[in-house]
Amino acid sequence: MTKAFRLWFRRILIPLFMNDLYTDVKVMEDMFRASELDWTIARPSYLNDGPARGDIRISGGSNPRGGWKLSRNDLAVFVAAQLNSEEWSRRLPTLAE
Repeated sequence: MTKAFRLWFRRILIPLFMNDLYTDVKVMEDMFRASELDWTIARPSYLNDGPARGDIRISGGSNPRGGWKLSRNDLAVFVAAQLNSEEWSRRLPTLAE
């Protein structure tokens, strides 16, 4: 994803067409943060139907550098692994290939 596209996406597309969605997501995340639950909110980048590659890059904030897609299979592997792990407990990992 080019720098120009990211800028266009964040400065034009989100405010004009997706502001309600992002507002709802923030409310949901705030509710989880305020709870006593053991939660992990995985933030996958653009999902595709490709096979699991096993080389997921994970960041605790924005998309991992250069990453902009992730297979649904790799996301499923990550989510299943979190059932027995506390590595990302009460955190919001962003995942990409």
